[in-house]
Amino acid sequence: MTRIGAERSVAEMSICRNASPWLALDAGGEWRTLACSVARARADVLMGQEPAQPVREVIRRSWQRSCSTGVDPDHATAPSVMSANEASARWEQHPLREAEPLLRDLFDELVYDTRQLVLICDRDGSVIWRYGHPQTLQDAVGMHADLGSNWSERSVGTNAIGTALAERHPLQVFSTEHFAEWVHGWTCSAAPVRDPLTREVVGVIDLSGLADTAHPHSLGFVAAAARLAESQLVRSAPVPAGTTVELHLLRGEYPTLISAGGPRMLSVRHAELLALLAIRPEGWSAEALAIALYGERGKSVTVRSEVSRLRQCVGPIVQTRPYRLADSVRSDIVELQRLLEDDRLHASLELYRGQFVSRSELPLIVEWRHWLDGQLRSAVLRCNDPTAIERYLRCGEGHDDEQAMDRLLDLLAPADPRSEALRRHRTPAPGPLVEHGCRSAR
Repeated sequence: MTRIGAERSVAEMSICRNASPWLALDAGGEWRTLACSVARARADVLMGQEPAQPVREVIRRSWQRSCSTGVDPDHATAPSVMSANEASARWEQHPLREAEPLLRDLFDELVYDTRQLVLICDRDGSVIWRYGHPQTLQDAVGMHADLGSNWSERSVGTNAIGTALAERHPLQVFSTEHFAEWVHGWTCSAAPVRDPLTREVVGVIDLSGLADTAHPHSLGFVAAAARLAESQLVRSAPVPAGTTVELHLLRGEYPTLISAGGPRMLSVRHAELLALLAIRPEGWSAEALAIALYGERGKSVTVRSEVSRLRQCVGPIVQTRPYRLADSVRSDIVELQRLLEDDRLHASLELYRGQFVSRSELPLIVEWRHWLDGQLRSAVLRCNDPTAIERYLRCGEGHDDEQAMDRLLDLLAPADPRSEALRRHRTPAPGPLVEHGCRSAR
């Protein structure tokens, strides 16, 4: 068999074995050989000829659309249609903004293990959010995958983002399937996200990486992420008036609002606003809330816009004049204060699942975070219950608290097995000496 014949066989095998026409690769495909075969088919189409090499029909349709709209395959780049600041502002108001905590949690391990890049674009194909491995973010600079760049088919031709939007279907685009030659080093999978009620496309989620990191499971993963994001949009419907709502702000990175519609994770900004309302039940004026959010340069008009967007998501549980939480809202931070005042340490530790809005850097929230941690720790150090102290030592904030360990040792009998285990933890075995014998390495 000739080399060309062998390459064609591999390409045909890779295409025929795929269970879905939307998937570029199967797990056993040899990507370099397939890339060469598809490149020849692309060259034929660009010359107005029938491709001699096999190519997926969805890619062929997209190539033809790209040719008809005049995209230059050699020089077209993703144009910048807005500044990075404008893209970030659009993201803050986008429906998918509420799904950011969920998406970060979902993609976090994947992007670092496989050096991938996650892009979220609006319905026009413009990048409004990026997340990924630092090296891949740097590599993507040459791919023009910056905030504000546009990846519609009309801009750069065939690509996962633009073609998924054009076809209204999840899609993987591999290496030389891209219409623009400068993207041939990448393989991308993208899935449109629809409004659960209207079924209109509101954006697209894309997972991209260098061609040699391509894997067929990427398409299924990004399609699942889009469905999860859509489920989050369902839960973002405003909470009906009078409905009892639980506000969980002691959850570390994932503050949560629980209502009859189920739990929804809160964005950092929405968690910050609800936290500020929770710690001041009497409410805030627009001017005072602006200072809490932005410092002395804060403007009440900006706060009114922020609260308006929050109310669009959570409804009348946020009341106005002054800004405050409705009586139907039950906040874990208020409950924790009550439990600590009543010396109910076990119940306090049960409620404390993580630091108060841990991702926030607002001075007032940071101050409250330190105060709450200090109150909880003080209660632990003065209690006489070994079980409660053990529980505190197992939580994130108490695992290395030596004073709490000393307090527990004071309460435990010397013969108690927990005493010996605690002493071993307090005095780890010395490691090998650092060079020149200065001190032991830990």
